Amino acid sequence: MSAYAVRGFAGGIATAANANLVAALWNPSSTRRITVVEVSTYLCDFNTQAQNSLYLQRTTTRGTPTSTITPDADNEGKGASAPPSGALLDLAEFTALPTLATPPLQATIALPTVSGMEGSGFLWPCPRGIILPPGTGLAVIQKQQETYSGGWEVHYVFED
Repeated sequence: MSAYAVRGFAGGIATAANANLVAALWNPSSTRRITVVEVSTYLCDFNTQAQNSLYLQRTTTRGTPTSTITPDADNEGKGASAPPSGALLDLAEFTALPTLATPPLQATIALPTVSGMEGSGFLWPCPRGIILPPGTGLAVIQKQQETYSGGWEVHYVFED
């Protein structure tokens, strides 16, 4: 099992119906599971809106993102191989939202509102890992459903 780190920039969200989903790591494999060991988010610009409260939630369908990052060998700790699962990082804004599993993980992993200053953010260490079975994902969700012009830098570290 190798460790991978992938990051991307989720832009501002203009559609209120899609306003609470920032990014999602998706496991497209039909046979492999992946283990998320860390998630972090950082504001890309000054923002005083209330969207700065975030939590993690599992997804059961992928949805349709406007931007996707496909990790390759450069994302692996030793630079040896791409993730065997074919893991994908999907970024806002989504034209079709993933299906969110219930209950959210917010009861145990929640972010208090950050200051709204560029670079503010939070790191969710997951020392025992959050396992993503085949065909599932893990999304970063903002608590308030509102549009915003700023964006987030989102990082996932996972084992595959």
